[in-house]
Amino acid sequence: MRNVHVALRQPSEDITQRFSWLSKLIRVAAYFRRFINNCRHSKAKQTTTLSAQDFDQALTCCVKMVQQISYTQEMKDLMEQQEDASTSSLKTLHPFIDQEGLLRVGGRLQQSNLPYQAMQQMILPPNHHFTKLVVSAEHIWLHHAGPQLLTASLREKYWIPRIRDLVKSVIHQCLTCYKFKAQATQQLMGERLPSRVKTFKAIPHHWCRVCWTYLT
Repeated sequence: MRNVHVALRQPSEDITQRFSWLSKLIRVAAYFRRFINNCRHSKAKQTTTLSAQDFDQALTCCVKMVQQISYTQEMKDLMEQQEDASTSSLKTLHPFIDQEGLLRVGGRLQQSNLPYQAMQQMILPPNHHFTKLVVSAEHIWLHHAGPQLLTASLREKYWIPRIRDLVKSVIHQCLTCYKFKAQATQQLMGERLPSRVKTFKAIPHHWCRVCWTYLT
């Protein structure tokens, strides 16, 4: 059995609050990780463009940081007692810490053919700014999908408590979705002509006995 060491940080070190887009946050985190790696290994510096693996590792670092901030006590209990406290809101999820130090959902799907991320999703706090960035980025990537599709796509990788409320909130605040759902105004019809709405008195007339026509 391997021992996993997790460095718990203080909430004041949360840098995700400075970003409004997940893509920008991941890119900055990827360059930051490369800078640290180049400082530690000055003889083998990486100067190429960022790869997909760099972005995945940067995302993992961001998720780990958010979990350490939001679930400090839960992760501490898991490291010390190998089980979550009974008073924790994550007790029913049977969480565990994997080899990378990420807090994941436990379960009984280990024998299935599902990918590892779908079987053991990463847990994200529903009220954190980073989680909102993840949901918003997934919403845009799915071309502004609805609540059901967005929820199903997120659960292939993440487990977010009360995810439906968060998804509805993100979609409600989406400006593009708001514009597309706007209802067209109905043009008011103009006023009718007086001849169509007013009654006129009949003009007295009689027959002409010579030409047998109406005389007014």
